[in-house]
Amino acid sequence: MKRTLKVSGFVAAVSVLGVCAVGCSAEVGPDGEARDIGKSSQATQVFTPGVDLQFGGEFKISANKLLILGGYNAAGTAQTTAGIFDPTLAAGSNWLTLSSALPAALGEVEIVQLATDTYLVAGGRGSRNGTAVANSYILVLSGANKTTATWTTLSGTNDLITARVIGKNNLQKCGTSHWVAIGGITNSGMTSTTSIGATDSIEVFTYDSTTKSNSAWSTLKLASNTSKVVKLANQHGYHEVLHVSDTDFRVMGGVSTGTGTAIANVEQLLVNSDCQAIDDSVQDPAAASPLLFQLNNLPSARARMSSVKFSGSFTNGTSKTFDFIVGGGNNTTLFSATPPTDIFFYNSTADSYDSTFADLNVGRVFGRLVIDENGSTPTRVKMASGVVPDGSSTMLYNSTASVDAITNAGVVSAQTALSNSRVGSMVQTQNNVEYATFGTKYATGTATAQTDIESF
Repeated sequence: MKRTLKVSGFVAAVSVLGVCAVGCSAEVGPDGEARDIGKSSQATQVFTPGVDLQFGGEFKISANKLLILGGYNAAGTAQTTAGIFDPTLAAGSNWLTLSSALPAALGEVEIVQLATDTYLVAGGRGSRNGTAVANSYILVLSGANKTTATWTTLSGTNDLITARVIGKNNLQKCGTSHWVAIGGITNSGMTSTTSIGATDSIEVFTYDSTTKSNSAWSTLKLASNTSKVVKLANQHGYHEVLHVSDTDFRVMGGVSTGTGTAIANVEQLLVNSDCQAIDDSVQDPAAASPLLFQLNNLPSARARMSSVKFSGSFTNGTSKTFDFIVGGGNNTTLFSATPPTDIFFYNSTADSYDSTFADLNVGRVFGRLVIDENGSTPTRVKMASGVVPDGSSTMLYNSTASVDAITNAGVVSAQTALSNSRVGSMVQTQNNVEYATFGTKYATGTATAQTDIESF
């Protein structure tokens, strides 16, 4: 069921994240973390964690440091690696190993900051094409350079209820003191060409700062009747969750259970300050298991894309304004077609898209969008790295070194390419510097680890 867009009374005005230099107070992102690291003179650095890290390691930025956990080696086996990149240290000495590793070997975990030097690590899987896990940990960093790691393992009823790969940016700050995991992949792997498992489950994490082991996950409830569990109307995995505010989320595209074909469905989750779904968010509050309302579909099916909160305007026949950009990804199955180049400029207030105004120079899957500029009103974002499938079912694809810039007027231009093509994580830094972290280089499907962190 679809309906006209509704907004919660708790929705805040749209803002754009700024960036800051080392030592200043970094702005806080939608899931509570400070996003900015780096210094403008930083040269390429080599990360030597002791294992051959590949795509699937997860990162989080806080207090101008980069935390990296897990990942897969060349054989696709997950690792327990845990390290920090600290740009304030001398060049060549920026990479530090935590005192204790990730408690289980995992790739594709999701990380959010709960409090100062305190993180939630959740979900993931033990191999690149393995079944998802329900593991959840609280990590506290302390000591010199924040390298002393204290782990609390959540267990039993406190753990994730549905095992899942939550997905990058899909674990979001919700209400005043909760975090919400929306959808995710439940089985099979990131390069699977057969069956995919996705979930319609939405779970809420509540942090107990006094007794960390009492922190727990619970299913999303309906505010007007907390005995009712609210679910997505569709299964979503490898999707994108737009954080309009701490009480307004848009769940976009991805894949549902089956062959991994991308979908165009979009749903809206509206919550109160306690992270409970309000009646305006569901199709039928009287139903035994209320489902979220669906908004306008994406202009075309899309999975494994990236989004960024970024305001701008342009003229495409008529004047258009937007506050999000969605780009990259695949529009059918992962291996069956050349990735689309079209960019979705999204107006969250009107629930409207423009996908005909500008295109990426290179379509890519697993690419990331980041804000490019220093200051409170950035005017450009970049998309870099990613893979380009060859259309086969045997993972014979190539990573790309392409970098595209998109201005707040919707103008796309090719930038100087990366020195190494890679499928990696893009990190927002300061003074117009971004880092493509430890990515994997692919040449006709053969993986080579790229253990450097590249600034450009």
